[in-house]
Amino acid sequence: MQTEEFKKWLEQKYPGEKKTVNSRISNCKKVEKYYGNLDEKYDVDKCRKVISALNYTKDDERQNMPHLVRINGNIYDGLATLKQAVKLYVEFRNY
Repeated sequence: MQTEEFKKWLEQKYPGEKKTVNSRISNCKKVEKYYGNLDEKYDVDKCRKVISALNYTKDDERQNMPHLVRINGNIYDGLATLKQAVKLYVEFRNY
């Protein structure tokens, strides 16, 4: 992941929201821990497989389905947050 460049891009997108910027970077690093380098994933398919792997439905939640990514708290919300962070990273790379 191009951490410094991504951080600068996020700071422009979310001016004055340092916590949001740091959270999105942390979210992407967590995804990388489980799925590998986001730049490599972007080069293959613009992270489509990673984004798809982060899908977790309300039905999955009701059935208490486990997921590869360990989430402290609500799995549905946590995975949705990680997915949004990856989508932001794709947006950054497209930029």
